[in-house]
Amino acid sequence: MDRLCPDGAGDGIASADLILEAAVENLDLKHEIFKNIEAQARMDAVLATNTSSLGLAEIGSVLAHTQRLV
Repeated sequence: MDRLCPDGAGDGIASADLILEAAVENLDLKHEIFKNIEAQARMDAVLATNTSSLGLAEIGSVLAHTQRLV
């Protein structure tokens, strides 16, 4: 747990192994967040969402590499 770093500003995206989005259940907001994340993240970084009501395919539809989203 000591290696987990909350980063609301997104300053650590480029060096992160795992990036977890925890925004409200708003598809447009999640699309905006994931487009921003993908533009900065390493190609081997895992992108994750904590959604409880939106589908992964729906959220990941804005990603160039949809297989990265869990």
